[in-house]
Amino acid sequence: MSELSDLDIERREPNGVLGADVVDEESVLEVKDLAVDFFGPHGTVRVVEDLSFDIKPGETFGIVGESGSGKTVSSLAIMGLISSNVAQISSGSVRLNGRELLGLSARQLRKVRGREIGMIFQEPKRSLDPSFTVGHQIAETVRVHLGLSRREAWQHAVKMLDLVRIPDAARRAKQYPFEFSGGMAQRVMLAIALSCSPKVLIADEPTTALDVSVQNNVLSLIQELQDELGIGVLFISHDLGVVAEMCDRVAVMYAGQIVERGTVEDIFFGPRHPYTAALLSAIPGGHLSGGRLTAIPGIVPPAHAWPTGCRFNTRCPHAVDTCRTEAPPLVSGTGENVARCHLTSTLSLKGVSE
Repeated sequence: MSELSDLDIERREPNGVLGADVVDEESVLEVKDLAVDFFGPHGTVRVVEDLSFDIKPGETFGIVGESGSGKTVSSLAIMGLISSNVAQISSGSVRLNGRELLGLSARQLRKVRGREIGMIFQEPKRSLDPSFTVGHQIAETVRVHLGLSRREAWQHAVKMLDLVRIPDAARRAKQYPFEFSGGMAQRVMLAIALSCSPKVLIADEPTTALDVSVQNNVLSLIQELQDELGIGVLFISHDLGVVAEMCDRVAVMYAGQIVERGTVEDIFFGPRHPYTAALLSAIPGGHLSGGRLTAIPGIVPPAHAWPTGCRFNTRCPHAVDTCRTEAPPLVSGTGENVARCHLTSTLSLKGVSE
């Protein structure tokens, strides 16, 4: 986990150049009012609600929150990977390059996944097929989506391994996933995800199982390739230190909802929701100058037992009666910042030290 005191939280503009004007760029991915329901022993339970954000070309948008906040479910819903046997997308819109993805058939979605939008997962070795070489797995993707011959697809696979900085790519393409370290396996996953030049990459906790040095290498590689290819990145993490380094804008999720959304500077230096401030205070190198780390009491409640009113009210030190009875809307602040809190105009919350 990165220490916030070591980070230079300076906005990296979506085209990789500081200070560039990107106001007029159209969004490559737009998610609006997305809601996901799961079926289970407690009946139909809504696990993600009112999810809205957009990503511009070359921009990295982060989603952060504790386990159980709905981050991964959101990414799977966007990719169309929610099984209809256990869940459904009950409302909302997901538009990729202006095209609505919700409502597409399974066959149509298969043409979109991998070709126009790619994804890398938390544990790369579990995502790779152990019975095929890594070169075969990359080549299979480009043969399906780009219509290349076997020979062309293999050559493309080797080029992709070289692009993600795997040494001796031609030899390693013939190896199996078990012959790769965790960091190298994640590079293979990145090669697969980028093999058809998608417009959007979803990275779901891509460094969770990696040690710090390997983690930094993978994150640097994602940034380099993003700047080269101009793709939009949806970066999902529980690590605010990593988010500070990687992202241009951030959404903080709690109990299936976005509770705050804004630029990196907004979130880290001027949080407006108590949950955001609590996450920041619990990280080494934040605004604390020594002593014990601050802990957030309790846990994220399960979806079938979310509290009435503000879903954070049972853990929030600032909660008042209104918080326990009325659900707060997203309230606009300065710039792009919005926060889901009744008290956002009166609270003075601490961010990280500048």
